Amino acid sequence: MASLIYFADPMCSWCWGFAPVIQRVRDELPYPVEVVMGGLRAGETRGITPQLRDYVQHHWHQVAATTDQTFRFDGALPEGFVYDTEPACRAVVALRELQPDRALDYLHDLQEAFYAQARDIKDEELLVELAVKQGVDAQGFHSSWASDQGRLRTAADFERKEQCGVMGFPCLIADTGERLRMITMGYQTFDIVAQQLERRLGKAQAGTVH
Repeated sequence: MASLIYFADPMCSWCWGFAPVIQRVRDELPYPVEVVMGGLRAGETRGITPQLRDYVQHHWHQVAATTDQTFRFDGALPEGFVYDTEPACRAVVALRELQPDRALDYLHDLQEAFYAQARDIKDEELLVELAVKQGVDAQGFHSSWASDQGRLRTAADFERKEQCGVMGFPCLIADTGERLRMITMGYQTFDIVAQQLERRLGKAQAGTVH
């Protein structure tokens, strides 16, 4: 049976818009979903400027209008906020190592905290708090998240994104066991994703992504 690889980033607004779609894909369609982190702004060190904040929130308004997902604009992205997505990506990777079947739910909780509650998901205490909600041990999660091995696993996710030719998020790829097939690179509705899966997986042949 084919499986799905979902490339996303906890601080990607279109991934937040796509969250209900990928949850329905997991819950309603017969394909296991593997969550891989994309590293949208991994390693960013500069504080956000008012101009960049306006630019980012313009996109947030577009996502909200298109998807009906909740955003909190007031108090979000305060001046000086460092938009480094690596810590949150690493948190999903750490959770995935401990509870693979809860990775998508943890990703959703991080997205909800960031976009709907304007919380800083680089904060260690928040990352642990949300991981515990998914049933993992706090110390075990933190040890994995803070470890050199955790950083290497996260970097491996970013490298896998490059190897698969992923150039935007959200991105959903089907793995037939013989080839990888692109389902969507960018937001789509559930109905379109389901139609694309039926169309693409019904014509699977050996080869590479195209």
